[in-house]
Amino acid sequence: MRLVTSGIAPLVIGLALAACGAPNPEITLNIGQDGTKPCLGAAHLEVQVITTDGVHVFHEFGQFFDVNTHACLIPTYSFPALPFGKGIQIAISIWDSTSDTTGQLASGASLPVEVKAGSADTQLELTLSRTSAQLGTIIITKPADWGAMSGVNKLQYRITPAGEPTPVRSGFFSYAPDLRADPFPLIVSALPLPAVLTEFSVQVEAYRESDLLRTWNASAWIGPDSGQNPGYINFP
Repeated sequence: MRLVTSGIAPLVIGLALAACGAPNPEITLNIGQDGTKPCLGAAHLEVQVITTDGVHVFHEFGQFFDVNTHACLIPTYSFPALPFGKGIQIAISIWDSTSDTTGQLASGASLPVEVKAGSADTQLELTLSRTSAQLGTIIITKPADWGAMSGVNKLQYRITPAGEPTPVRSGFFSYAPDLRADPFPLIVSALPLPAVLTEFSVQVEAYRESDLLRTWNASAWIGPDSGQNPGYINFP
């Protein structure tokens, strides 16, 4: 069976789900959003397909929001051959590019349905709502010398309001070089959204295991007005 996506960014992802006997109906997942800006900062989609034989988890990486309107830009998912059974459900979690739980930005789940032989094709609805994650967001583009390095397998970051000693967020990016050699753009959300345009110092470090290979430093500006969030980092 395959998970086929269409719309913003058509993709085909293999699923290890077997269908046998009569043809299975197709389930299409339509993804909506509430007014909490659930996709602002979205860089990682975790799709859970909950069936009678377990929970199947798939991941997509990219940029899944409009930088001007902050609206979600997520494909429509179609599931043409789910196994028969009751309680079939689709859930989605949205994350920024970081690896810690603060980076979980939103989630949503469809109502459970029954899939059986001869059923009509079904449209499922899922509405995304933001977690308690703050709305401040920074997009980090690829450094000019990224391609000159080899063996990078860890990317660490720190984001600190200019002139202050303590980062508002720090940690590691979710980076698997064997799956995605180029992880950029990297997106950090769940940052405080200042009442006025404010400078943030951004540091990214590239490691090969415990060896520090390169450090990049730059500033981004975030504010509450149109065009001020997300902020951008263009490392030299």
